[in-house]
Amino acid sequence: MQFEGIVKEGNKIGHQIGFPTANVQCECTPPLGVWLGIVAVRGARYYAMINVGSRPTLNDGRGVVVEAHLFDFNENIYGCRVGVELLEFIRPEAKFDGLEQLKNAIA
Repeated sequence: MQFEGIVKEGNKIGHQIGFPTANVQCECTPPLGVWLGIVAVRGARYYAMINVGSRPTLNDGRGVVVEAHLFDFNENIYGCRVGVELLEFIRPEAKFDGLEQLKNAIA
């Protein structure tokens, strides 16, 4: 599945635990779960780990969100339109007992 969206500012929790994410606002509802994917930014393509879901560990009432951690990437892309391609389903979304467990699962 492929879609586009604008990167919006989030709560910056991913940044705090060492895995910053691009929060992509899109007009579709991709299949929920954790995915391996590609994010296209400013003409370049980056592999990414992408979570599509309600963020059960950090549930803040935002509903379904798309968060992408781009590998080998460290740029400010707030407000940029990005393309997202979901390549391979990794696992369903899961709730962890805290940030440390979430961080370990991401790693």
